Amino acid sequence: MLRSDWVFFHNLLKAVKPTLAQMPRGRVNIDAAGLTASGYNYADLTHLPDIMGLRVCRLASLANNKYTYINDTGGGTLASN
Repeated sequence: MLRSDWVFFHNLLKAVKPTLAQMPRGRVNIDAAGLTASGYNYADLTHLPDIMGLRVCRLASLANNKYTYINDTGGGTLASN
């Protein structure tokens, strides 16, 4: 995962919920060109580094630079692009 990918999602999550106490537990599915760049090649559903305590996984079915933030406890999508 490129640093720019990590910073993008870190900023997104700070905008969605400014504090960890308010943030619903869930996971973030993402795909980005940096995840398949030479030397990385993360397979589909690979667990990437967590961001602000949320599980992040590569989901190959998403287009590059797309994400979904899913609430694991209450169900449903909290954010996506």
